[in-house]
Amino acid sequence: IFPEWMLWRRDYTSVSSKTLKEDTFNWNKYLKDKKVATTPLIDLTPKDFVQEFRLWTKGRQMTRKQFNNVRSLINNLYAYAIENEIVTYNPIKEISSRQFTFKPVNNSDDVFTIEEREILLKYLADNNDMYSLAIQLDFYLVARIGELLSLRWSDIKGNTIHIQGQLLTDFHMNDDLTFSSKEHVNVDHIKGNTEQGFRYQHLTKEALRILDEIRKQNPDGEFILMKDGKQLTYDTFNRRLKQLKIEE
Repeated sequence: IFPEWMLWRRDYTSVSSKTLKEDTFNWNKYLKDKKVATTPLIDLTPKDFVQEFRLWTKGRQMTRKQFNNVRSLINNLYAYAIENEIVTYNPIKEISSRQFTFKPVNNSDDVFTIEEREILLKYLADNNDMYSLAIQLDFYLVARIGELLSLRWSDIKGNTIHIQGQLLTDFHMNDDLTFSSKEHVNVDHIKGNTEQGFRYQHLTKEALRILDEIRKQNPDGEFILMKDGKQLTYDTFNRRLKQLKIEE
């Protein structure tokens, strides 16, 4: 029932295309053609899944996050099956993940230190290219890149800016479970879909100076960060930021 479940989620739930794509990848990599995917759900037992989980995790081949993602996929599939009266029981609920071993992960983030920030700001101080200005502005705001790129001139009120949206990379899932090419879309919610994500930030003197420089190049655009009439996107922004770190 995997295809039916995926199309139902696409058409009747608020699940993102990103999640649909990740679940399709996990299904194809870990479940497709396996016993737990080819046996009717009503005939599967906890033992069937335990045996499959052991194959995934032996030798610490899978991280805990990967395991949890696939387990969540199966749980949600069973929830759909129960709702549609295909089964009445989810055997996954009986299985503890403590019996499996996982690949360790180094969770250290590759972030800019305060010293690196100062070096980059000094390096970019006389560079008025739009991407350089965007990077400088980012260092003076507490905002995710997607939030930064979705900012509009109308979000500025005096010395404050209202963060109330984000630019996302999106896809469309076709009826055959393939996906369209990625596209960039602006949405009116913040990561996590919580009200707390919407916020006002004070604009420092330097942030206002950078915004003045940006306005000289983009006085009429809807979005603050535009080049040649087009909104700046993740790909080029991240590529330019990584390049600067290498140069630094």
